[in-house]
Amino acid sequence: FVGQGPHLHIVITTLRCNQSCKYCHASRTTMDRVDTDMTIETATKVVEHAMQTTSPYVNFEFQGGEPTINMDVLKHIVEYSRELNKTMGKDLDHSLVTNMTYMKEDVAEWLVDNDIWVCTSLDGTEEVHNFNRTWTKSQNAYASVLKWIKHFNNLYIERGYDPDLYHVDALMTTTKKTLEHWKDIVHLYLDLNIRNI
Repeated sequence: FVGQGPHLHIVITTLRCNQSCKYCHASRTTMDRVDTDMTIETATKVVEHAMQTTSPYVNFEFQGGEPTINMDVLKHIVEYSRELNKTMGKDLDHSLVTNMTYMKEDVAEWLVDNDIWVCTSLDGTEEVHNFNRTWTKSQNAYASVLKWIKHFNNLYIERGYDPDLYHVDALMTTTKKTLEHWKDIVHLYLDLNIRNI
């Protein structure tokens, strides 16, 4: 391990988020705090620094806040790292951790067309997820997540990708609320064909 540098580079494209999750540890800010967005100039430096690793494999993982709020920077990092990699020849991947409540059709299409691995937060059943991951009173975060998981998985199939390899993965944060619904959560993940919890 001494001779091989880091391979996972977590990039926080913004601290802005459209949700107010009870357990958030990400120093999230409100949607009007554009001063927390990463700039193109900083993104360029991030890519140049990360690509210097001695690791033959590099993964840029986009997090936040909600990283899709700053799509210009996310796209720049993907495109610029691929451009640099033409001469570096690393095994290069890009992945996204998104809450799926800020997702838009054109963003989903771009992510699938550009081979970005997608992961979302899914804390369990509607009751558990909406309790943990506050959105607005008139909007249902759980319904949005399920809608977009299914949409992405259908896009992969439409594009001819192997669904055993290309599918949305999910992360679950365990809280006290989880414990009384653990069996329902396991069944939900199985029903959605999510391979791991």
